[in-house]
Amino acid sequence: MVETPTRSRVEGWSSGHLRQAAMGWQRQADLTEQTYTRAQHALDAAPWSGAGADGARAKLAENVAKVRGALALLERAGRIATAGADVIDAAKRAAVAAIQNAVSQFFEVSENLSVTDRMPVFFSAALALVRKIAAAHLQADIRAKAMMLALADEDVARQLDAVAEAMQTFDLEGGQGGAPKPGDPQIVGGPTPLTPDGTQGDLNSTIPGTGIEISGDGRAGYPTLNGERNPLEVPAGRPLPTGTIVGPDGKQYALYSEVPYIGPDGKANPNYATPDTTVVDLNDPSKRIGVLPGISQASGVYDPATNRMVIVGNDGPNDRTRRLYMSDPIDPKNPNGWMQTLKPQGEIKGLPGDRESQVVALKGGGFMLVGSDNFDPTVPGDQPMGVVTASTPEGLLTAKATPLFPGPGAWPGGAAPYGPTVVDTVYDPVTGRETVQLRVSTWEKPPGWVPTPGQPDMPYNPKTYQTNITVTH
Repeated sequence: MVETPTRSRVEGWSSGHLRQAAMGWQRQADLTEQTYTRAQHALDAAPWSGAGADGARAKLAENVAKVRGALALLERAGRIATAGADVIDAAKRAAVAAIQNAVSQFFEVSENLSVTDRMPVFFSAALALVRKIAAAHLQADIRAKAMMLALADEDVARQLDAVAEAMQTFDLEGGQGGAPKPGDPQIVGGPTPLTPDGTQGDLNSTIPGTGIEISGDGRAGYPTLNGERNPLEVPAGRPLPTGTIVGPDGKQYALYSEVPYIGPDGKANPNYATPDTTVVDLNDPSKRIGVLPGISQASGVYDPATNRMVIVGNDGPNDRTRRLYMSDPIDPKNPNGWMQTLKPQGEIKGLPGDRESQVVALKGGGFMLVGSDNFDPTVPGDQPMGVVTASTPEGLLTAKATPLFPGPGAWPGGAAPYGPTVVDTVYDPVTGRETVQLRVSTWEKPPGWVPTPGQPDMPYNPKTYQTNITVTH
């Protein structure tokens, strides 16, 4: 989201770095072209024949073709930078001229681009009104032109980012370089600012693209399914959703921790998860069809490439170790048999955490796992939530995490977000970008509430928010 720049930022805006970069890219392109041209001439002139010579010439020709593609990208970046600098310079001139126009009419333009009158207050009320209206018009004009400047700069950056992403796939060695390759999804943007979603409960799990909502504790009581009391009855407890799955036949599963209200000590149960995960077929959401023993807070996804079910879960409640499990190939004659064939594949090293997680298949290919954590604010670098992506489920085991919402400034009411669930994704095959719509929960302090003797616990005040993450393929 582009913010209106300050006056000093507008007046100090520079495009010199773009022009210098354009010249540098052109010099690099010219030098590389000359180097490969000399190499080709030298090889052609060499008194060398036979299979080795033919192989060397073929390899050089192959590399020249690849290099020319990279040079075209460098030249494109140079053109974008040069044209962008011209647009930015014109936008800056317009914004600065608008500021000077106000100043010349004896108005003051502040750092936040507010316009106030500098004329002494001794003229008539009618003239004062005219001046007030003029100040409002001048302020609107200045802020509009300042915003156009900021948008022009962002548009140039966006175009150059697209070229940079294309350059990352350049590799003379046929895929042996270190840059990400096409088909290996990468987080490139977000999260966008959190926007209010609801107050009906927390842990609102869903199946992406369906609109299904499976809440945790409802604001008024028992958990809900699509706004109604959840039909899965848990004696002396309630079902708290941990994730969802869509099977190979489109069958929809919901996964739950069946959490007692009272612990073994007779006191209120402080845990919101159980050692095992209950599985329910949403065709009949009132009945359990199985359990995932020893897998806490599970979520899952079907991998069509291997016809296997993929599960991510914790070793237990309050345990930060997350593991990846995979089933045997699913037998269409026994579609729920995958629950008995799950085998651990390893620990997900990059994304530990003892709160909820969700693994999903991306429409552009590959998988994404987002997870939350009861982080420790006294530990430097500790995060409440992160995300990993990979082209295969096994790739999630070693994928590097991207932190989400790293500081209290990104948390509504100072409450750390938890319970991530993917609402939907939108994939653009032209740009290779996929927008992931994410819902998170918070438990914020109620307005005006302060701890009192006899009521030390903060009242339940659940809220949900939505944000977007961008993935490139």
